[in-house]
Order: sequence, then structure tokens, then C-alpha cells
Amino acid sequence: MEEAKNPTKKCTACQKEIDRKATICPYCRTKQISKPIRVISGIIIVFVIIWIFSLFSGGSKSSSVDNTPTVSSNGSSNITPSPTPVIGLNIKRSFIISEIKKVAPDIQFKEGVGQDDNYVASEGQNIIQLLGPKNNLNEISSIAFLGDDSGKNMIALVYIVGIPNIIDRDAGEWMTSAMNAAAAAKDQGETQFEKSTVIHNRKYKLSISYKDSLRYATVSIDPSN
Repeated sequence: MEEAKNPTKKCTACQKEIDRKATICPYCRTKQISKPIRVISGIIIVFVIIWIFSLFSGGSKSSSVDNTPTVSSNGSSNITPSPTPVIGLNIKRSFIISEIKKVAPDIQFKEGVGQDDNYVASEGQNIIQLLGPKNNLNEISSIAFLGDDSGKNMIALVYIVGIPNIIDRDAGEWMTSAMNAAAAAKDQGETQFEKSTVIHNRKYKLSISYKDSLRYATVSIDPSN
């Protein structure tokens, strides 16, 4: 009955009137996805983010130096001096790799080419890159593609949401909030989304580009100093 009254619908991308049964817009060539499917996909992604967050809930808080005075055998107090600050993320490469493999054992890291202290893991179009000395990384970046396939999205979200959760619970919560904000921006017709913050001397940045039903997401983690 509704189709008889309304033989046309608006394109989900360009908003032009098109035939209700059309699966691809004849104007902008965008694949048409019904609203129920978009809602279901959004719900699935939210649940996947929550699942990944729970797996990585053991993420560490910001490390600190213990300056508690120690008492020597003769009764005098000795204060251990703070070490000279080192620029970096204060994260070991082995820690990131071992934690990632607990959740996604198929993700394999290999030494990159053309640059020292460069380790890369990739699966399809999803990439994680660890840069810097093995005991103090100075940059972590990841790229992932999200589409309509919930199975592939689950792996892609490990690349995007997983690492912040590994590093810091606060960062994981921020990333989940940022992903929700990105989904809301897409529903409002935005084609680009970007958000950043500093948590425990580390700068986190999320960038997402939308094209049809695909989302191209990048995350970078750098020292804030």
C-alpha cells in the first residue's frame, strides 16, 4: 500500500527522488541501503566495540616513577632521583604485540622495510604500524576499512579500537565515545570526521572518511610533548 502511494524515495546520499525499488541511485551511483539495515549494522558495530573493550579491559594506566624514600642500614633516608625524561610513548613493542595476539592470534607482525625500528601487521586493507625503539615506541598508527560485512568489521575494529584499549583504559573509553560520535556524524550526512585528545601524555587522533557504505578509519598515537 505504501509503495502504491509513494512510488519514489530519496537517495540516501544525494537526496534526489529515485524509484523506490532502485538499489543504486542513477544520479550519484550510491548503493541504497534501507534504514532498518543501517540501524542493525550500527547496533552490531556498537556491540562489537563493547566486546573488544571488554577483552582489552586490562589496559594499563599511565606509568609513574616511585620516589618513595628508602631507609639505609644506618637509619638515614635516601630518595631515589627521578630519571631524565625520555621522549616516547613509554610502551614496549613486545607488550603491544603480545596483547594483540591474545585477542587476534592470526595478526602477525613483521619487521618493515626502509626504516629502522618499524614493525607492521596487515590483514587485507587493515594495517598496524609500530615505530620506534623496542623498549619505548614513539608512534603507533593503524588503518582499517569498515563496510557492511560484520565479520570483517570485527577484525577491523581490533585495529582501530583495540590498541587504545591495550594502552590505557581511559583511552579505550575515549575511542569508543569517538566512534559513536563518528557514527552520528555519518547519519547527519558528514563525509569526514576527526577527533583528538591527550590522555596521560599521549595524543590520540581518530580520522574517518565515508564513501558509500565504506568507512576508512585511521588512528594515530604519538607523544604529546
